This record gives sequence, structure tokens and C-alpha cells, in this order.
Amino acid sequence: MTMHKIMYSTDRDGDKWKEETLANYSSKDLTYIMIQNYFCKLTMEGNFLDERNISIYISINQITQKDFGFLLEINVKQLFTVGNKLELNNCTKSIIRLCKDIYYKTQYQYAFCDHEVDIEYSWDEFISLNEPMYSISIIPKKNNFDINLAS
Repeated sequence: MTMHKIMYSTDRDGDKWKEETLANYSSKDLTYIMIQNYFCKLTMEGNFLDERNISIYISINQITQKDFGFLLEINVKQLFTVGNKLELNNCTKSIIRLCKDIYYKTQYQYAFCDHEVDIEYSWDEFISLNEPMYSISIIPKKNNFDINLAS
């Protein structure tokens, strides 16, 4: 994996930003930078999701005083050929695997995947939704995951 840069605000208002080119940061160092600052954005390029060379943009968002989330942005054209159902199914499986791997490091309450979405629901709001809102939603349950796929 090649990491390019990390940008983050050192103040809650987003007035003071730092940008660093990443060389040999450990994942522990990156995690510390991302959670100790505000509005963090990480740009990476490398082999992800079944060894495809893709660009990923990760941003950290604070939703409420106690809730925050991270947003993973991936260019759909790098994942599968639009209209190719087999590639879409394989990509969906890869994204679910990635979300499960991320859970073991972050212990998130829920994850979702969709096209052009933002984090807008706290955990309490998410569990009270009456119908699926996203293409993929993942809720960790003890030793398993509830995975919902929309049509």
C-alpha cells in the first residue's frame, strides 16, 4: 500500500489545518492522528479489495458528542464494470470482508455502503430506521454480523 497524505484540523472550528505526506507511519500512528484531531482526511492508493489497485479516501466525521464515524470513498469505476453483475457481486463480498476486518480494529456499531452518501445517523437513529437505507448495512452481533443487502 502506498499512502500519500493526511490532512486534519487541529481545532474544532476547522480553521487550523495541517497536511503531511506520509512515509512510514504505522497504523497506530495514523489512528492516533485521526482520532486526536478534527475533520481528518487520509488519501491512500494501493492494492485493496482483492488486490485491485485503487484510490481510497478516508475521512473522520463527528456526528454527535459521543458518536463519530469514518467515511471510505472509493471510485466505483475502479471496483467493477457498471452492468457486470458478477463483478458487482464479487465487489460486494470484498467490501463486506473489508468492513468485517475494520470492525475487529475499531469496534464500530454499524457500517453501511452506498453510492454518494454521507454519515447522517447516530447509532440510536440508525437502529430506529424502519426500512433499509443503504445498499449494504452491517451490524456486529456478538460473534457474527447482521448483513442487509438492498435490491
